Amino acid sequence: QIDLEAPIYEMSAAALAEAFDTFVMEQPRVERVAGTVDAGHITYVQRTEALGMPDYITVQFFDLGDTTTSTLALYTRSRFGYSDMGVNEARARSWLKSIESFAE
Repeated sequence: QIDLEAPIYEMSAAALAEAFDTFVMEQPRVERVAGTVDAGHITYVQRTEALGMPDYITVQFFDLGDTTTSTLALYTRSRFGYSDMGVNEARARSWLKSIESFAE
């Protein structure tokens, strides 16, 4: 388990949710399995390329006192097994880094 500092974005939680969802749905082998952009709480599943094993990614978006800044909480985990060989941490870091480019 790894905890990263929650980034702050110069946009509303609603706009961040929309941009994040668009980005995630463009990733390979991803589907939305629960929640909605409008609800600001979404769970995705991304399957591994070789065996199709599911990893679940849940994200929730928050306005920070107004609608000009926001943040998110992201939780990613493997559905089966004991070790993911660092895949979920790498995904979280990669997706958060990608968000920086469209949230500026």
